[in-house]
Amino acid sequence: MKKRLITVLTLFVCYCAHADTFLTVEYLDGSQAKEQLSKLSKIVFDGSGQISFNYESGGTADYGAVANTDKFVFVEGELSSAASLPANPLVRVFPNPATESVSVTGLEDGQTVSVYTAAGQLVLRTSDAEFNVAGFTAGQYFIVVGKSVVKLIKK
Repeated sequence: MKKRLITVLTLFVCYCAHADTFLTVEYLDGSQAKEQLSKLSKIVFDGSGQISFNYESGGTADYGAVANTDKFVFVEGELSSAASLPANPLVRVFPNPATESVSVTGLEDGQTVSVYTAAGQLVLRTSDAEFNVAGFTAGQYFIVVGKSVVKLIKK
């Protein structure tokens, strides 16, 4: 299967890799992994749905399957624990999985919702908290709101 390489700037175009920006991957089982973006050369999503990080130093780390993730959160500043995340990564998407329409909670005034395919293609940008996904192809999508990235499954 052909591997799809997606760099941080391709998949998450709105985020800059400042030295103090961290990516936290939150998993469905409640565990999480955290990495400083400035150490990464790219994030790789292969054809089987596995996530791995390629480091500037040449190393690689496996971060599991996309299907086992709950969300990706970008935070500027050093984090010592999940409790130090800002108050608004409480962005929620429901229903999830979805077939017709989706509602997003936790939006602040002026925030937009961007929806990306698993390959990093922007398919929707809206300021509405509710939008239709009936025309989307079944699969995994990433909803980006501010510094939060939430996985959406379209049935």
